[in-house]
Amino acid sequence: MKTIFLIFSSACLLGVFLFAHWKNIFTIQTIHCHIEEQECPADLKTTWEKNIGKSIFFTNYDNINEQITKHNPILGAVQIKKKLPNEVFVTYQRIPILYKLVIQTSPTTSILLVNKNGQLIASSETLNIISFQVPSELWNSLHTNSLLDPTLHQELTQFAEINTRQPLPIQTLTLTADQELLLQLTDGRSVQMRLDQVTTSIPKLNFLLQQGTPSNIKTPIKTIDLRFRYPILK
Repeated sequence: MKTIFLIFSSACLLGVFLFAHWKNIFTIQTIHCHIEEQECPADLKTTWEKNIGKSIFFTNYDNINEQITKHNPILGAVQIKKKLPNEVFVTYQRIPILYKLVIQTSPTTSILLVNKNGQLIASSETLNIISFQVPSELWNSLHTNSLLDPTLHQELTQFAEINTRQPLPIQTLTLTADQELLLQLTDGRSVQMRLDQVTTSIPKLNFLLQQGTPSNIKTPIKTIDLRFRYPILK
Protein backbone atom coordinates (compact mmCIF):
# COMPACT_ATOMS: atom_id res chain seq x y z
CA MET A 1 0.00 0.00 0.00
CA LYS A 2 2.84 2.33 0.89
CA THR A 3 4.50 1.55 -2.45
CA ILE A 4 1.32 2.43 -4.37
CA PHE A 5 1.06 5.73 -2.43
CA LEU A 6 4.66 6.60 -3.29
CA ILE A 7 4.10 5.80 -6.97
CA PHE A 8 0.91 7.89 -7.01
CA SER A 9 2.60 10.83 -5.27
CA SER A 10 5.54 10.68 -7.65
CA ALA A 11 3.21 10.62 -10.64
CA CYS A 12 1.33 13.66 -9.31
CA LEU A 13 4.54 15.58 -8.72
CA LEU A 14 5.77 14.65 -12.18
CA GLY A 15 2.44 15.75 -13.65
CA VAL A 16 2.61 19.09 -11.86
CA PHE A 17 6.21 19.57 -13.02
CA LEU A 18 5.38 18.69 -16.62
CA PHE A 19 2.31 20.95 -16.61
CA ALA A 20 4.31 23.87 -15.23
CA HIS A 21 7.08 23.20 -17.71
CA TRP A 22 4.57 22.89 -20.60
CA LYS A 23 2.81 26.07 -19.54
CA ASN A 24 6.12 27.95 -19.42
CA ILE A 25 7.24 26.62 -22.80
CA PHE A 26 3.99 27.42 -24.64
CA THR A 27 3.74 31.05 -23.59
CA ILE A 28 4.29 33.84 -26.09
CA GLN A 29 7.87 35.07 -25.97
CA THR A 30 8.20 36.90 -29.31
CA ILE A 31 5.67 38.65 -31.57
CA HIS A 32 6.71 39.62 -35.10
CA CYS A 33 4.42 42.33 -36.53
CA HIS A 34 4.47 43.52 -40.16
CA ILE A 35 2.29 45.59 -42.48
CA GLU A 36 2.92 43.82 -45.76
CA GLU A 37 6.73 43.91 -46.10
CA GLN A 38 7.35 46.65 -43.54
CA GLU A 39 7.73 46.31 -39.79
CA CYS A 40 4.77 47.65 -37.80
CA PRO A 41 5.01 51.14 -36.30
CA ALA A 42 6.25 51.21 -32.71
CA ASP A 43 2.81 51.87 -31.17
CA LEU A 44 1.19 48.97 -33.03
CA LYS A 45 4.05 46.63 -32.19
CA THR A 46 3.87 47.65 -28.52
CA THR A 47 0.13 46.88 -28.42
CA TRP A 48 0.75 43.35 -29.66
CA GLU A 49 3.73 42.85 -27.33
CA LYS A 50 1.51 43.46 -24.30
CA ASN A 51 0.41 39.84 -24.84
CA ILE A 52 3.88 38.40 -24.30
CA GLY A 53 3.72 35.90 -21.45
CA LYS A 54 0.20 34.71 -22.33
CA SER A 55 -0.64 31.25 -23.62
CA ILE A 56 0.15 30.79 -27.29
CA PHE A 57 -2.90 28.51 -27.59
CA PHE A 58 -5.57 30.31 -25.55
CA THR A 59 -4.90 33.99 -26.34
CA ASN A 60 -7.88 35.62 -28.11
CA TYR A 61 -6.07 36.98 -31.18
CA ASP A 62 -9.28 38.00 -32.94
CA ASN A 63 -10.32 40.22 -30.04
CA ILE A 64 -6.87 41.86 -29.90
CA ASN A 65 -6.93 42.52 -33.65
CA GLU A 66 -10.47 43.93 -33.52
CA GLN A 67 -9.44 46.48 -30.90
CA ILE A 68 -6.37 47.45 -32.94
CA THR A 69 -8.11 47.88 -36.31
CA LYS A 70 -10.74 50.17 -34.77
CA HIS A 71 -8.04 52.80 -34.38
CA ASN A 72 -5.99 51.99 -37.50
CA PRO A 73 -8.07 52.55 -40.66
CA ILE A 74 -5.17 51.65 -42.97
CA LEU A 75 -5.16 48.04 -41.74
CA GLY A 76 -7.04 45.44 -43.75
CA ALA A 77 -6.90 41.65 -43.68
CA VAL A 78 -4.60 40.09 -41.10
CA GLN A 79 -2.81 36.75 -41.06
CA ILE A 80 -1.77 35.37 -37.66
CA LYS A 81 0.55 32.38 -37.51
CA LYS A 82 1.76 30.58 -34.39
CA LYS A 83 5.20 28.99 -34.47
CA LEU A 84 5.61 26.60 -31.59
CA PRO A 85 6.69 26.76 -28.93
CA ASN A 86 6.53 30.53 -28.35
CA GLU A 87 6.52 32.79 -31.46
CA VAL A 88 3.61 34.62 -33.14
CA PHE A 89 3.76 36.21 -36.60
CA VAL A 90 1.21 38.96 -37.38
CA THR A 91 1.02 40.27 -40.97
CA TYR A 92 -1.44 42.95 -42.10
CA GLN A 93 -2.50 44.00 -45.59
CA ARG A 94 -3.14 47.68 -46.23
CA ILE A 95 -6.58 48.84 -47.34
CA PRO A 96 -5.81 50.47 -50.72
CA ILE A 97 -5.79 54.29 -50.89
CA LEU A 98 -7.82 55.34 -53.95
CA TYR A 99 -7.55 59.13 -54.01
CA LYS A 100 -7.00 62.16 -51.84
CA LEU A 101 -9.02 65.22 -50.90
CA VAL A 102 -7.49 68.67 -50.48
CA ILE A 103 -9.70 70.72 -48.17
CA GLN A 104 -9.29 74.40 -48.99
CA THR A 105 -9.39 76.17 -45.64
CA SER A 106 -7.87 79.65 -45.71
CA PRO A 107 -5.01 80.28 -45.17
CA THR A 108 -3.96 76.60 -45.12
CA THR A 109 -5.09 73.35 -46.72
CA SER A 110 -5.68 69.91 -45.22
CA ILE A 111 -4.96 66.65 -47.02
CA LEU A 112 -7.10 63.58 -46.43
CA LEU A 113 -6.43 60.21 -48.01
CA VAL A 114 -9.48 58.10 -48.82
CA ASN A 115 -9.21 54.33 -48.80
CA LYS A 116 -11.34 51.67 -50.46
CA ASN A 117 -13.83 51.72 -47.56
CA GLY A 118 -14.33 55.49 -47.74
CA GLN A 119 -12.40 56.11 -44.54
CA LEU A 120 -10.68 59.48 -44.22
CA ILE A 121 -7.04 59.45 -43.13
CA ALA A 122 -5.23 62.66 -42.29
CA SER A 123 -1.87 62.80 -44.02
CA SER A 124 1.04 65.06 -44.79
CA GLU A 125 2.41 62.65 -47.40
CA THR A 126 2.68 63.68 -51.03
CA LEU A 127 1.29 60.63 -52.81
CA ASN A 128 1.13 60.42 -56.57
CA ILE A 129 -2.61 59.73 -56.74
CA ILE A 130 -5.56 61.61 -58.16
CA SER A 131 -6.54 64.61 -56.06
CA PHE A 132 -9.88 66.40 -55.63
CA GLN A 133 -10.06 69.90 -54.18
CA VAL A 134 -12.97 70.59 -51.84
CA PRO A 135 -14.03 74.14 -50.86
CA SER A 136 -14.34 74.51 -47.09
CA GLU A 137 -18.00 75.59 -47.31
CA LEU A 138 -18.91 72.22 -48.86
CA TRP A 139 -16.84 69.98 -46.64
CA ASN A 140 -19.10 69.62 -43.58
CA SER A 141 -21.97 68.29 -45.69
CA LEU A 142 -19.79 65.62 -47.36
CA HIS A 143 -18.65 63.49 -44.44
CA THR A 144 -19.66 62.01 -41.10
CA ASN A 145 -16.83 61.74 -38.59
CA SER A 146 -14.12 59.73 -40.37
CA LEU A 147 -16.25 58.48 -43.28
CA LEU A 148 -16.93 60.16 -46.60
CA ASP A 149 -20.50 60.27 -47.88
CA PRO A 150 -21.00 56.79 -49.47
CA THR A 151 -22.56 58.10 -52.70
CA LEU A 152 -19.81 60.68 -53.18
CA HIS A 153 -17.16 58.07 -52.43
CA GLN A 154 -18.61 55.75 -55.07
CA GLU A 155 -18.66 58.55 -57.67
CA LEU A 156 -15.12 59.74 -56.96
CA THR A 157 -13.90 56.14 -57.01
CA GLN A 158 -15.53 55.67 -60.43
CA PHE A 159 -13.86 58.82 -61.71
CA ALA A 160 -10.45 57.71 -60.41
CA GLU A 161 -10.79 54.22 -61.91
CA ILE A 162 -11.97 55.44 -65.33
CA ASN A 163 -9.31 58.14 -65.43
CA THR A 164 -6.68 55.46 -64.76
CA ARG A 165 -7.84 53.58 -67.86
CA GLN A 166 -8.49 56.69 -69.98
CA PRO A 167 -6.15 59.38 -68.59
CA LEU A 168 -7.19 63.01 -69.01
CA PRO A 169 -4.74 65.96 -69.13
CA ILE A 170 -5.93 67.31 -65.78
CA GLN A 171 -4.35 70.22 -63.95
CA THR A 172 -6.86 70.40 -61.07
CA LEU A 173 -10.15 68.80 -60.05
CA THR A 174 -12.58 70.73 -57.85
CA LEU A 175 -15.88 69.64 -56.32
CA THR A 176 -18.58 72.25 -56.71
CA ALA A 177 -22.15 72.57 -55.50
CA ASP A 178 -24.98 70.45 -56.92
CA GLN A 179 -22.88 67.30 -57.31
CA GLU A 180 -20.69 68.76 -60.02
CA LEU A 181 -17.01 68.56 -60.86
CA LEU A 182 -14.88 71.29 -62.39
CA LEU A 183 -11.79 70.15 -64.30
CA GLN A 184 -9.00 72.53 -65.22
CA LEU A 185 -7.05 71.01 -68.10
CA THR A 186 -3.34 71.44 -68.71
CA ASP A 187 -4.07 73.49 -71.86
CA GLY A 188 -6.05 76.06 -69.84
CA ARG A 189 -9.53 74.91 -70.78
CA SER A 190 -12.13 74.13 -68.12
CA VAL A 191 -14.64 71.28 -68.12
CA GLN A 192 -17.88 70.91 -66.19
CA MET A 193 -19.54 67.55 -65.55
CA ARG A 194 -21.95 65.95 -63.15
CA LEU A 195 -20.55 63.43 -60.69
CA ASP A 196 -23.38 60.98 -61.34
CA GLN A 197 -22.51 60.98 -65.06
CA VAL A 198 -18.76 60.41 -64.98
CA THR A 199 -19.00 56.99 -66.64
CA THR A 200 -20.31 58.64 -69.81
CA SER A 201 -18.74 62.09 -69.47
CA ILE A 202 -15.10 60.99 -69.38
CA PRO A 203 -15.31 59.01 -72.68
CA LYS A 204 -17.10 62.00 -74.25
CA LEU A 205 -14.38 64.35 -73.09
CA ASN A 206 -11.61 62.07 -74.33
CA PHE A 207 -13.32 61.90 -77.73
CA LEU A 208 -13.64 65.70 -77.95
CA LEU A 209 -10.00 66.21 -76.98
CA GLN A 210 -8.83 63.70 -79.56
CA GLN A 211 -10.94 65.28 -82.32
CA GLY A 212 -9.66 68.79 -81.69
CA THR A 213 -11.59 72.00 -82.42
CA PRO A 214 -14.33 71.57 -85.10
CA SER A 215 -13.55 73.44 -88.31
CA ASN A 216 -16.76 75.49 -88.08
CA ILE A 217 -15.69 77.02 -84.75
CA LYS A 218 -13.40 80.00 -85.35
CA THR A 219 -12.77 81.19 -81.78
CA PRO A 220 -10.75 79.15 -79.24
CA ILE A 221 -12.81 76.90 -76.97
CA LYS A 222 -12.33 77.85 -73.33
CA THR A 223 -15.09 75.80 -71.68
CA ILE A 224 -16.54 72.34 -72.31
CA ASP A 225 -19.85 71.74 -70.55
CA LEU A 226 -20.83 68.05 -70.27
CA ARG A 227 -23.73 68.43 -67.85
CA PHE A 228 -26.37 68.07 -70.55
CA ARG A 229 -27.27 65.51 -73.19
CA TYR A 230 -24.98 67.10 -75.77
CA PRO A 231 -21.65 68.83 -75.03
CA ILE A 232 -21.70 72.63 -75.04
CA LEU A 233 -18.51 74.27 -76.30
CA LYS A 234 -17.91 77.90 -75.36
